[in-house]
This record gives sequence, C-alpha cells and structure tokens, in this order.
Amino acid sequence: MQCLVNTPDAEAFIMSTQIESGLKIAAGDPKVDAYVGPDIVSAQIALKEGAKKVMALAQDPTRNDVQRHEVAKKIATEVEAKLTSATVAIENRAKQLRESAMEEAELILGPKPARAAIESELRLWVKEQQKKDSGLEHIKAAMKESAELAGVLFSSPRFLLGLSANMADKLKFEAVELHAPEQFAKLSNAVGLMSMAERCKGTVRKVRSSFYSPALADAASKRVQV
Repeated sequence: MQCLVNTPDAEAFIMSTQIESGLKIAAGDPKVDAYVGPDIVSAQIALKEGAKKVMALAQDPTRNDVQRHEVAKKIATEVEAKLTSATVAIENRAKQLRESAMEEAELILGPKPARAAIESELRLWVKEQQKKDSGLEHIKAAMKESAELAGVLFSSPRFLLGLSANMADKLKFEAVELHAPEQFAKLSNAVGLMSMAERCKGTVRKVRSSFYSPALADAASKRVQV
C-alpha cells in the first residue's frame, strides 16, 4: 500500500479505514444507537472513501507531490467535516439520554414528603456508618435491600451524608443501577456514546496527520499564476 504520508502510523491508520472493525473504532458503531446511526454511517463512508482517494492520489502520475498533497488536504477537510458532524450528533444524543435518565430516576428515587422522617433517620445512619472501617460495605449491602436508602443516597446532598464527592457519586449511580435499571441502562449508553465521540475527535486528528503533509499542501499557495 502506498500513502502520501509515508509513516507507519499513517499507513496503519489508512489501512484500518478499509475494514469494518477499523471503521467502528475510528467513527463509531451505528448499531449502538439508532438515533445517531445515520450520522455514524455517513462519517464511516466519508472516511473510507476519503482514504481510498488519498491512496489513489499517491500513485497519480499526472500530479506532482505538492499537487497531490493539496488535493489530499481538500479531501481531509471534507472527511473532518463529516466526522465532526457525527461527533456533535453523538454528544447531543449522550446528553439527551443522560438528562432523560436522571429525570426519570428522580421520579423513582427522589425525596418523598411522606417519607421525610425515615429519610432523615437514614441520612444520620449513613453519616455514622461511613465513619466505621466496614461502614461502606454495610451501606452498600443495605442499599440492595432498601429502596428508601437508595433514594437517600441518590437525592441527598453529600455533606448531609458525610461522604466525599467521589464516593457520593459512586453510590448515587449504584442506587440507580439497583433500583432504576432502565434508567441505568440509559446512563450506560450515554457514557458509551461520549467515549465514542472522543474517539471520533481523535480520528479527526489522525486524518490531519495521515492524509497529507501540511507543509507540502500549503506550498501550493506559492504557485505562480500565469
């Protein structure tokens, strides 16, 4: 295989865009979420076809190096636009899923006026337990059995529980996982989508470094028009 950028990383990246598994890593998996599937497919197609064109350019006898890299830069810009559009769609979908999941979880695990007294007692219990060596284990074990305790851990400010920010967040999501599984699935999907979006951003950077040489592409601006 011949590439315009003759480095092992560039060649490996461009080769990976010609196989399904490589495209899933680079531009996302359209089967993960139907709402952003079309955006991901569009980005995959643009990436695969763009890389093909760049490989063909490397063997184009009608252009010199500067011209090849000039055209490759235009191709890269088009591919980047598709990847960026897909990234935005994925991030927006992840945000929507997370917000929806948290709103629904709030209805299930949020504070209830009728349980105000028991919720107050549970907060005091958690605050005492977390001071003990095995307190966290007791809290987690009790949370599996008690939706009321899960609700307290989900909705109470951490300073009322005596928990660190990190531990409060972990217990909050464990509460959702245990007592609002459908909402937890949405949150998990949101996390997966955000990870996918980050990979797409990394792919944009790889396109810029693998499709063409900026120095050679920019040299085209020095061309004398006659």
